[in-house]
Amino acid sequence: MAAKVDGRYKNQHSSNDEIKIDIDGKNALNVISGTIYHRFKANTHWIADLEVSADHEAYYVGDIHYLNGFQDNFRYNRVTVKFEENEFITVDYMINERKIRQQVYKKQSDYFRTLDLSIYREEGIVPVLQIDPKAHYIYNNTLPDGHISIGSVFNNAGIDIRLDESREVIPEANSDLLEKVKQQNWTDRELHDAMESYWDKFKNHPQWAMWVFLARFHADGDRIKGKMFDNIGPNHRQGVAIFYTSIEKSVPGKEIGYRKQWTDRQKFWTTIHEIGHGLNLYHSWEREEVNSWLPLKNESEFPSFMNYPSQYRGPSSYFKEFLYEFSQSELLFLRHAPDYYVSMGGANWFDKEGFGHLEISEEFQLELNLNKQLFEFMEPVMINLKLVNMSDQSVSVPSNILRNSLYTTVVIHKKGAEPAIYERLVHEHSDTSYQEIPGQKSSYNYLIEQVNLSVGLAGWYISEPGEYTINAAVFYQDKILIANPVSIMIRLPIHRYEERIAQDYFTMNTAKVLYFNGSKTNTRTNDHLKELLVQLPTRNAAIHAGISLAMPDVKPYKIFNHDMNQVKIISPDPEKASLNLKNALKHGEAERSLGTQQFTNYVSLMKEQFKML
Repeated sequence: MAAKVDGRYKNQHSSNDEIKIDIDGKNALNVISGTIYHRFKANTHWIADLEVSADHEAYYVGDIHYLNGFQDNFRYNRVTVKFEENEFITVDYMINERKIRQQVYKKQSDYFRTLDLSIYREEGIVPVLQIDPKAHYIYNNTLPDGHISIGSVFNNAGIDIRLDESREVIPEANSDLLEKVKQQNWTDRELHDAMESYWDKFKNHPQWAMWVFLARFHADGDRIKGKMFDNIGPNHRQGVAIFYTSIEKSVPGKEIGYRKQWTDRQKFWTTIHEIGHGLNLYHSWEREEVNSWLPLKNESEFPSFMNYPSQYRGPSSYFKEFLYEFSQSELLFLRHAPDYYVSMGGANWFDKEGFGHLEISEEFQLELNLNKQLFEFMEPVMINLKLVNMSDQSVSVPSNILRNSLYTTVVIHKKGAEPAIYERLVHEHSDTSYQEIPGQKSSYNYLIEQVNLSVGLAGWYISEPGEYTINAAVFYQDKILIANPVSIMIRLPIHRYEERIAQDYFTMNTAKVLYFNGSKTNTRTNDHLKELLVQLPTRNAAIHAGISLAMPDVKPYKIFNHDMNQVKIISPDPEKASLNLKNALKHGEAERSLGTQQFTNYVSLMKEQFKML
């Protein structure tokens, strides 16, 4: 076995059967995995740990400890591997010590998987796709000299990267809105429109391709350094965005003398981190909180790309020990997990487990507040999550505690159906900032977050008529807060137009448009919402349709001109925006349906639009 054997092998007699050998490459795991691809059934996937045979050093043996998918015809619990000449291997499938089946495989690649990365960027942004880790004064002394690239990081993880960095996003020349747009920057809505409409590799099925967009910063501010986008329906985890200006503005004071080295390292690290999320890797410290493909322990004490320096022992300790690698459990997932779990457009971003057995917190109170409990058919359900400080002292909590699924879980249970865990559409990577909540003597001893529970990561969570129960819990500092559940009722449709329009309304595209408050590029969905306004103007769904049609005209809106490879900046249309807002807000149920705070915000926005006229 002189030549390197690690890599992917195909069955010589069946194109539907492949294995992966992982014993002699970078960070070898001593593992073999196999997949049998079935045309009309779920694939069969298995994994075994390998060791040299005690009887013959030319053989490796291992017990199969993981089995996933269609298993009716897969009876084996052990494999024996023999390495032949000319990149062939022979695998004996066994039941205990009895050989049942023998297969010959031919090497196809030195890598376990291949990933296409398409790099898009704004004009003026210089991509950081490789760095010299020793350029900064803090580094691991065992690192070799030279540069580390995105390709080399994933090559070491066993993934072949095919990088396309030829696309440059160039704003239209002579645009008087350009400077304003640079200040507004990218909203989630614009990023999703750009990725789905103009990325030439975007598909409606699982694939090994990812969109990476290098922008200046997110509309939510400097705290957002990178985001992994989860699409609706079957196409999750296909794109990530890195916000270079936000990173450049966060240089610590002690790093001023090494500003370029620090920012380059942070841009590079954030890019790998977000691509890792796109490959469905969790954060190092949240493994035990999710339903994983294998039972995994948290690894907050390991300096991996999927850990935060702040979650480790601080940035200095982190980068002194960081080898620019993934942990062994992360490598096992990247190399050997079933394709569906890893490929873009395959399995959803991770799901949380149940509430578990944690100590109940007496310091806080969690409330679910509704303006009403009876909703019309097609009317989005708006609910307020309220975290109340019940102590006498002010308390500091993460500012995104009610937005981040790491802390907050909401469960929607329709009577007669399985409960569903609500997930927001977007996962974000940002610095952990904290907010003070005053003590209970203050009138402002709470945080509040409004959520549209009807739409999210899975599309429509609440659509069918019937009774629903909403539960929520917050996990923080090894304690749990559980809100009192609330019940809601969705009425039956009362008009034949509702039943007809509902066929176009309860779609993934409409869910996305309502979640992001509109879209400039999803014209088909916009047409359906306009039809709803015409046919059902008195129904409460028309309120939300009108808001979604108004909001894209409030501010400058960026879309990709795919043919010219440019960004097109669309001017605001205050006349159109104010008319749609006025029609939505004059509805008698607008305040109760939108929620008082949102209603007030939209009224102020409408007044601003009238002033612009």
